[in-house]
Amino acid sequence: MAPITPDFKARVAHIERILKSSGLRARVGFRSAVPSAVAGVVRATDMIYGSSPCLDSRDLEGLRVVDVKIGDHYLNYPVTAYIHRKNEKSPLITWLLGLIAAQLEN
Repeated sequence: MAPITPDFKARVAHIERILKSSGLRARVGFRSAVPSAVAGVVRATDMIYGSSPCLDSRDLEGLRVVDVKIGDHYLNYPVTAYIHRKNEKSPLITWLLGLIAAQLEN
């Protein structure tokens, strides 16, 4: 089953807000809550897909990742980890998140 982003179609994409704040305009030709559907449209057209790098690699098959540079800087996004509240104080989860943070800082 394909992952679905609830209410995605109702929101303005993050990349649209970034482009607008830089004085650029995004022309959205297709919007879907299913990332694999968007990737399929990109494969069949000349559209680009402004998205998070956290996609299933199977969805990206046949596509090339392009770093986005606006002005003099590349776009960078914060990384967020989602865990269940019951694991909030787990020593294992705390240790694992520490390892991940250390790797991302390098």
